[in-house]
Amino acid sequence: DTVSIPVSEVENNWNVHFNVKTQGEDMNFMAYVLDGEISVRANVCPPCRSIGFSLEEAVLICDRCATTFKARTGNGIEGACVDFPKAAVPYEINGGNIAMKGTDLIAAYQDTIEPGWA
Repeated sequence: DTVSIPVSEVENNWNVHFNVKTQGEDMNFMAYVLDGEISVRANVCPPCRSIGFSLEEAVLICDRCATTFKARTGNGIEGACVDFPKAAVPYEINGGNIAMKGTDLIAAYQDTIEPGWA
């Protein structure tokens, strides 16, 4: 299975959040533009149970606990939840869409909910 979102949606909105439903589980992701490149990462902060990150400069900020992460790598910078880095999702650009494999989305999400995987 493949999940796709339009490149234009990310380029026009800078930081897009989207949800993928699997067998009984909702997984949340974000896609954003940093230095002209698109990144896709899991969008969850397990300790504080937040779903949602803001992007300021090159820093991802948890909307609930304000823990900061490097947008380029997903690694924690400072805050209560730094031990839960945001895993990247590999993708390909096909016909104006960001195409991601379901297995890659699941792997990134599972890595993000495990402390210290990076």
